[in-house]
Amino acid sequence: MRRLSALVIASSCTAGALSGWAPAAASTSGCPADATHVVHVGSAAGLRAALAHAVPGAEIRLASGVYVGQFTLSRSGVSAHHVTLCGTRDAVLDGGNLRNGYTLHVTGAQWVDLVGFTIRHGQKGVVVDSSQHVTMRAIAVHDVGYEAIDLRRNTTYSGVYASRIYDTGRVYPQFGEGVYVGSARNNWCAQTKCLPDRSDHATIAGNSIGPGVPAEEIDVKEGTSNGVISGNSFDGRSMTKALSWVDMKGNNWVIRGNTGRDSRVNGFTVTVAVAGWGNNNVFLGNHAIVNASGYGFKIARGAVGDVVYTDNVVQNARDGACNVPEQS
Repeated sequence: MRRLSALVIASSCTAGALSGWAPAAASTSGCPADATHVVHVGSAAGLRAALAHAVPGAEIRLASGVYVGQFTLSRSGVSAHHVTLCGTRDAVLDGGNLRNGYTLHVTGAQWVDLVGFTIRHGQKGVVVDSSQHVTMRAIAVHDVGYEAIDLRRNTTYSGVYASRIYDTGRVYPQFGEGVYVGSARNNWCAQTKCLPDRSDHATIAGNSIGPGVPAEEIDVKEGTSNGVISGNSFDGRSMTKALSWVDMKGNNWVIRGNTGRDSRVNGFTVTVAVAGWGNNNVFLGNHAIVNASGYGFKIARGAVGDVVYTDNVVQNARDGACNVPEQS
C-alpha cells in the first residue's frame, strides 16, 4: 500500500475547487412522511396522470409492482414544497425497449425528489434535462441499454445520493456509464445551442456503482464546474470500455472519500478534452485498489491546478500512485 504525497500541477488548490463540497444527504428508502398532498399510484396510466398534474408539495407514492412504459415529469415544486416521486425498491419503472427512450425523463423541472424505487430497461434509465434542484436518493437503476443516469442540458444543483447502479450498457457498452454529467463538446450544438453544457453544482455521493458497468462509473464532461463526487463505491470488474472509474473533464470539482476496486487501467483520471477544461480539481481521502497496469491517479498533460492530497491511498497500480512527480 502506498500513500500519495501532495501533488500540485501548475498551481495549488483554489478556493473555487473546494467550494463545491457539500455533505451527502441522508439515505431514505420509500416515501417521506411529511407530504402536503399524497397521490397513491398503482398503474402506469395512473402514474402518467399523476406526473402530468403534480403540484408543489405533491408526493406520488408508487405501490409495489411493475410500471411498464417511459415516463416524463416536467412539473415543478418550490423550495419549501417539492414534487416527490417515491416508493420502495419493489416499485419498478420498466422502460421496456433497451434501444430507445428514457425510462424516466425529468425535463424543465425544479425542486423534484426521486426516492427509493427501481428503474430498469429503456435506452437510458433517468435523464434530467434543463432542470434545477433534482435529487435522486436511494433509487436503483440497472439493466439499461446505455448509461444509467444523465444530468445534462444545463441542469444545476442536482444530485444522486445513496443509490445502486449496475448492469449498464447492455446494448452499447461504450455508452454504459453509471452517472454522466454534462455533454461532450461534439454534442453541445444538439444539447445546448453550441455552448458548453453548464450542468454545474452536481453532487454524486454515497452511491454503489458496479459491477456490470462497462464504461466509466462516473463521467464528468467538459463544460461542467463546481461539483462533488463523495463517498461512492466503485466496482470495475466489468469495465471493458473505459480506462478509469472516474474520468474528470470539468473544472473545480472535489473528488473525496471514494473507494474503487478493480479498474481496467487507472483509478481516477483527469482528461483535457477541450482547452481550458480539466482544471482545478481536488482529490482527497480516496482509496484506489486498482489491480491493473495503470496509475491510481493519472492527470493529463495540459491540465492545471489539479491537486491530489496526501491522504489518498493507492494499491496494486503497476505504474505507480500517480503519473507526475509527487510533492511532500
